[in-house]
Amino acid sequence: MSEFNRGLNCFLLTVGLLCALGQQAPATLTATSRIFKFLQQSGSIQVILMNGPPKYGYTSYVYYSIYTSPGGQLLQPGFDGVSVYESVTLNSTNFPVSEVTGTGGTNSNSQIVDQLSVTADSPLPSEFSASVDQYLGVGGFVVRHNTITQTATGPSIDNLGPYN
Repeated sequence: MSEFNRGLNCFLLTVGLLCALGQQAPATLTATSRIFKFLQQSGSIQVILMNGPPKYGYTSYVYYSIYTSPGGQLLQPGFDGVSVYESVTLNSTNFPVSEVTGTGGTNSNSQIVDQLSVTADSPLPSEFSASVDQYLGVGGFVVRHNTITQTATGPSIDNLGPYN
């Protein structure tokens, strides 16, 4: 049997257990159901240059805090390992590069650490420019859409808002 408490946004789940001797033992568990709603960038973008050979370019690290629904509450630390999805499409570039992504899961602070690398076989020219479309998801929900403008010194991010 389950029952929803709207004020606490919780479900009360009662389970009957059948013991080896045939007696029933009730068990109760209160669980809070949260939906991942949106991401907010926290801090500045960290850029580590790759000055080759063999590869040139940079790896950038962007930290995102996760907010949940109902109520837009910040996901508290301790929820590490929640699955993170990333889709990146290179829309345009004026120099041949490869985009390499890496997320995987949340860290121990319940944050996403988005790693995006731009790599080339020769040094990026000073006028390098690329445009990237990015979608980020948490726990099965796509929650942010970005347009990323990349230059020779690092990226800038334009948040197009929550996706869902």
